[in-house]
Amino acid sequence: MLRALLRRLGVGPRTRRKHRDFNAVDRAALRTAENVPVVDMHNPGIRVEQNIIKNVEAELMLCSDLRELARSLGFMSSEPQQVFSAAVAGAEEERRKLGDVQVTPIRVTGRDERQPADKVAPWGHGDAFDVTKVPAYLQDVERSIRARDAFALGPLRDVTINYRLGRMFKLDPHIDPEADGENVVIVGLNSDTVLTFTRGGQGLLRTPEQIARQSWHPDDIDVAFPRRAAVFFSGDARYVWKHAIRAGVLLGKPHNVICDWWGDLARLVPRSDERISVVMAFGKV
Repeated sequence: MLRALLRRLGVGPRTRRKHRDFNAVDRAALRTAENVPVVDMHNPGIRVEQNIIKNVEAELMLCSDLRELARSLGFMSSEPQQVFSAAVAGAEEERRKLGDVQVTPIRVTGRDERQPADKVAPWGHGDAFDVTKVPAYLQDVERSIRARDAFALGPLRDVTINYRLGRMFKLDPHIDPEADGENVVIVGLNSDTVLTFTRGGQGLLRTPEQIARQSWHPDDIDVAFPRRAAVFFSGDARYVWKHAIRAGVLLGKPHNVICDWWGDLARLVPRSDERISVVMAFGKV
């Protein structure tokens, strides 16, 4: 038990001293918004680990626990998202129908984000983070991340859960608070999606439809993010590049489903109705 505790605290003989090299999985997952593969020398610090959650059964159990957590500690993390999707292949009618729908993103975190006091997760964050107050099923996720022995991870400093419904996964470009830690891991559940890293972000004067169709900047990096996988980012990807999820595109009849696109508008990734992400931040080794 002592060794397991030390590993969670980021110390002990199994602590990796540097992140693994970029590998074939990373190269296969990363493309620019102009559909150019991202070579290692242009990768700002993004790595992808498949099947951090080992199978569908484990995912179902974890999602059940996280829904209950969202019901008890979740709060509205932003204004309700108005459904916006770029019209693709004659989907204008379906788009108009979806335009009246609003979906509220739900969030659980130990950070003070001006949520009601009874909605602040008991584990806290940063220097005051208390891993003993993290539910066992989330500690299991942390152990799965560390078990890969792929990353140089110090102590856990933040756990945040984001819960989205209605295929509305839109996430504005942002950089997580520096106090969370220098290494961030996002585990995606229940839906494939595309996570986009951008340096342009909201500074460019682009309309929502231009962003949906072209991204924020041609040099943006799209990361194919399958369910049960983890995207890890550090270095410039953590502190210089913002990460985001575009509003999506609507694939018209007979499909009528909102999709992400990966590197090219023709490379569509259908979304499931629900997506839950677990965000963990780690300090220095």
